[in-house]
Amino acid sequence: RKSLNTMGAGYDTYSMSDLVDGKVPEHKVYIMLSPIEVTAEESAAIDKYIKKNGHVVVWVYACGYSNGVTLSTENISALTGINVKEVASSSIINVRINNDENELTKGLKGIKYGNSTQGVNPLLYVEDDSAEKLGVMIESGKERTGLAVKKFNAGNAAEEWTSVYSGAMNLPVGLLRNILKNAGVHIYSENSND
Repeated sequence: RKSLNTMGAGYDTYSMSDLVDGKVPEHKVYIMLSPIEVTAEESAAIDKYIKKNGHVVVWVYACGYSNGVTLSTENISALTGINVKEVASSSIINVRINNDENELTKGLKGIKYGNSTQGVNPLLYVEDDSAEKLGVMIESGKERTGLAVKKFNAGNAAEEWTSVYSGAMNLPVGLLRNILKNAGVHIYSENSND
């Protein structure tokens, strides 16, 4: 949460039940801090209230890995719209931003983030040719996409939305700030110490 507190913009926190009950006001950006279980009812609420109007949804690690019935990356892929795969591994999960051309990662090339102190299982990564790759993770010498973005329904303002998926936690403040700015959120301060 440190990055949220220093990203330079205010934020609200809600539970999935708030979303299902229609109590979450409209925001430009929604950050899903890894709700591992997302039921069919919660997924329908995300589709109804969030995936529209140019909103940006940031999915962190295992969002929707469980749908309340099964554990599968297919659940994550259906929820995020980005094809996610898994590898059984107890590795430390870090992503290195390697795309400086996208507005979301501009000025961040080489920044590494994630869980640098303990292993996490499974390792979740993007395998989706229609998503733009923004960062990589390296596990056992193999490079995989760990950060990606994909736009949906471009040109249809009411149905357009953007999905950003990160296979690692602890997104850096610069990445969050770029996401917010790109979505039109006012940044009050770019000083991470404020």
